[in-house]
Amino acid sequence: MDQILKFIGDWFKRPIDLVVGLLIIGGFVVFAAATFTISTSVPYVLGVNNFRNSWPGISLGLILMLVPVIVHAIRKPRTANVSSAAALRERKERTGFRTREDEQYKIEAHVAGLCFRCINGEVQLLVGHRTQNRKLYPNLWECGGGQVHTEENFRDALHRQHFEEFGIQSKILQPFTTYEIIRPDGPKIPGIVFFCVSIENGKENIQLNEAELCEYRWITEEQCRDFNMIPGMQNEAQEAFVLARQHYKTNS
Repeated sequence: MDQILKFIGDWFKRPIDLVVGLLIIGGFVVFAAATFTISTSVPYVLGVNNFRNSWPGISLGLILMLVPVIVHAIRKPRTANVSSAAALRERKERTGFRTREDEQYKIEAHVAGLCFRCINGEVQLLVGHRTQNRKLYPNLWECGGGQVHTEENFRDALHRQHFEEFGIQSKILQPFTTYEIIRPDGPKIPGIVFFCVSIENGKENIQLNEAELCEYRWITEEQCRDFNMIPGMQNEAQEAFVLARQHYKTNS
């Protein structure tokens, strides 16, 4: 009984639900009156009316019952969303913050890698020249990287990008810094830069992705100053050379 009362209470909680409920009840009464006849004198016998004469009432009763149910079912998902949004607003007002479960954002994230090698004691950085038809930073030099795909973490994405762009196998040693790409026609794209080394270290068989890069170089720290790189990368590369020298000195 408590469950029935709770169901009735939830159903008639709002005015629109009250109207729907009354229409359904009215439809049932019309349907029953058109379908059945009860004798007004003893014995009270329940009889079934002739459909040929009672079909208008039966049809009206069915319409009154079914249409509100269908409309209510269609409105229910939207009502649930409104209730969820209201709960989110109430929680934000009460606590001042929202949780991951309240709202999830789908964003684009990128990854980049500064990949070094050491040949005869000379530390070199791999750079690629972006083609002139690239939408972002055409004709500038970069160090490899790109968008993180669904089901990838940052490391998986960078390994894939280095292989797809240069055909090399890189070893990620540590995160180096973060960056952002500012697009003129969209939101900022956050990214993370990793410090990497080439696994082949001098035996690389570079295979450029010509849709993205038109040439590549292994450059020294002194040469780095002469390359027109994408914003911020030249300073990051020069700082990473210090880390690269320490790495190869420690592991020589």
